[in-house]
Amino acid sequence: MVDTPPGDLNGAVPPLGGSVQYGAVQPGLTDMASGTGPVPVAPLGVDEPSSSNLGLGILAGVGLGLVAVAVYVGISAALNRELLYFALLIGILVGFGITRAGKTRGVLAGVISALITAVLFVLAVLLLFTALLAKNYGEPFFELLSVVFDHTLETLQMYFEDPLGYVWGAATVVVGFMSGFAGKKVAPANA
Repeated sequence: MVDTPPGDLNGAVPPLGGSVQYGAVQPGLTDMASGTGPVPVAPLGVDEPSSSNLGLGILAGVGLGLVAVAVYVGISAALNRELLYFALLIGILVGFGITRAGKTRGVLAGVISALITAVLFVLAVLLLFTALLAKNYGEPFFELLSVVFDHTLETLQMYFEDPLGYVWGAATVVVGFMSGFAGKKVAPANA
């Protein structure tokens, strides 16, 4: 048996503080099937490199956010009361779409998620207001929708008369940012 220092594994593991490129040939490892030649192996703790696609992530985030808006408006209008916990779903799904489909995360993804979430939250408020008017007054939804969009500022002023409107709007945007930020990993100082 060969004496090797603990953790060395015949040179397969880099020394503490060292760095290894992804796919680099690790000394001491061979192809187990044929028993020949070194095998490129990713070191532990190194993710396979992937290219980010922010455009696709934005499209996915907007798409999933629109689904969340539909769920929020549909459930709130059916119950004839606003369930703001579903508003948080908008931020969660926007951030999820950007981070997963776009294969990116960090401050930029978080800021983009927050901006998209803010716009979709305002859209959700307008659609919910329209749906509640249509349900309570028996008017066609799309006729009322044009009226609500013609008077967007007045509608939003009525919604934000209640201070909780600001609280839930801010909470939804913060959830969108955090979901897009997704706890960006910080590289160690010696790497």
